[in-house]
Amino acid sequence: MLEKKLKPLIVVVDPGFSALKIIVNKHMYSIPSDVIDMTKNMDEYKEFSSFDSTMVLSECIEGRKFVVGEQTRKIRKSEKYQAEFDLKKSAMESEARFDTDDFEAQMLTALAYGIINYSQEKDVNMNVSDLSDYDIFVGIPLPHAYYESAFDKVKRIIEGSHEFDITIGDTKHHINFTIGKNRTVCHSQTMCLLLSESLDDEGNMIPTRKHYYDDLPALILDGGYGTFGIVEISEGYRIGLDKQESNTTFAMRNVNEIVAERINAKTKGHPEIKEYNLEDIYKSNKSIIRYLDKSGAEEIVNTVDANIIRAEVIDEISEDLIKHICSTHGDLLHIEQIIIGGGTGYAYAEKIKEFAEHKRGLRKVHLTDNTLDGKPIEPVYAVAAGMYKYAAGAVKRLGNDAV
Repeated sequence: MLEKKLKPLIVVVDPGFSALKIIVNKHMYSIPSDVIDMTKNMDEYKEFSSFDSTMVLSECIEGRKFVVGEQTRKIRKSEKYQAEFDLKKSAMESEARFDTDDFEAQMLTALAYGIINYSQEKDVNMNVSDLSDYDIFVGIPLPHAYYESAFDKVKRIIEGSHEFDITIGDTKHHINFTIGKNRTVCHSQTMCLLLSESLDDEGNMIPTRKHYYDDLPALILDGGYGTFGIVEISEGYRIGLDKQESNTTFAMRNVNEIVAERINAKTKGHPEIKEYNLEDIYKSNKSIIRYLDKSGAEEIVNTVDANIIRAEVIDEISEDLIKHICSTHGDLLHIEQIIIGGGTGYAYAEKIKEFAEHKRGLRKVHLTDNTLDGKPIEPVYAVAAGMYKYAAGAVKRLGNDAV
């Protein structure tokens, strides 16, 4: 009897501190990474819930109910839950994150969320309640400083059989899938930028992009919300321990904390702006914040523009970042190229490029610009895309057809 040939399904989850970026067979999805255990507070949860497409209620850990994503960000704004988030903050910004139930909930929920959305948009014949016809490969990019040490912890969460309910919007789904042994791969988030730029969708080197590997030493800057990866690749593709870091000073969260501090200094905390509210404020029509100015004889309504303050802070931190990489990487005099990716990396890119070209004579400063499935890769997906291409190559080496 012929053995049943399983359909390959590649799922990548980039567990960013701000968002979970997901790629399923080249199709991209994203949800905010905020998570909260609402098992004992479901009545209260219903008060927050608007039952719209942003709500994700995941029962991925037996007996518990987690709210993940946009709805959690709304819940977080309530005073009652801010203290809980503040307590978890330090753990969620270090390697200890990978030992938490919150991280397990993030990963399993992201896998389910991506697969369900893919089934609805691209594979209507896929039955998510029985995915036994699929050979699922999972790719997880992790911060460079501890991707090797954390991989076993992540693999223990991912591998095995998973069956649970997940509600997306007002629709409840039952999902059942298995991740077999040797079906999970991991790589450095920072190195995934290089892979994203130099590989095709099947994990093969693109001949016209071979210069990314030839022009060494190279400095790779991967700017995320919680960490800013800085890695120098030397001749022979070596990475010295003193030439790599996962920095938090230059991450976007730190930018937002400074922006919030400056706004609150003007508004005297009324209204009080929190770091985790700012990304929504920047993108909405609420970036002009009104406050009562009582500095004169009469109080007046004044305004402060969050986007203007953000631009000022980014300029300042760009200068600090340039000084930092000069001090830690030989004033950039031996560097042949700089590769910049990630949403935060792009925010600093103009200043870095200007300095490198005009102050160091370094002309090869690249912003990630490759494609996946024939479409340009947005900066925030560059790491996930590199992980996808690496995973596709691994699938091919295992003898299954890449997708």
